[in-house]
Amino acid sequence: TDCETRNKYEIKNTLGQPIYKAKESSNCCMRQCCGPNRHFKMKIKDNNGREVLICDRPFKCNCGPCFPCCMHKMKVYSPITGETLGYVRQDWSCTRAKLSIYDADDKKVFNVDGTCCGFNCCSDVNFHVSSVATGQAIGNLQKQWSGCCKEAFTDADNFSVSFPLDLKVELKAVLVGAMFLLDFLYFEKQPDKNQNNYQ
Repeated sequence: TDCETRNKYEIKNTLGQPIYKAKESSNCCMRQCCGPNRHFKMKIKDNNGREVLICDRPFKCNCGPCFPCCMHKMKVYSPITGETLGYVRQDWSCTRAKLSIYDADDKKVFNVDGTCCGFNCCSDVNFHVSSVATGQAIGNLQKQWSGCCKEAFTDADNFSVSFPLDLKVELKAVLVGAMFLLDFLYFEKQPDKNQNNYQ
């Protein structure tokens, strides 16, 4: 249709079992007028329908990489306790996709570095996660290549998030939030008004 709808995701474990569902909460006008720059709350529910996580991304105009003031950010928090779990912030870069992960105390803990502008032709796109303290790789955020037909004709994408098993659960949640932000920043297709079609 010509209407941009709310994004929905199914989150599975490494065995392919569904463990969470995520659904965007956003204003219809913002979705149609602001596209992927829109304000949204990504509400994540467990299999019992209980809301366990919210990722809150405010609106930012898309002025391009030459304007550091327009960098995007996201807050990740628990709707059960009201506790802030951490933050994701887009870093300024002319050539690469870069994010920073912060803990609940607003201390930077991870760097996320991707390919040029977040794109890679006909293959998986990897965003490497490294520790600020040690510089060592600790995980990976990945947009998986789905094949030419699916990539060209649908807006459905597959993503994966990998991290150490012993990583604090709060930081695991923030890395999942970072994947949502990466999707909106680099993989949301803009409406093609010449073809009267929103992809």
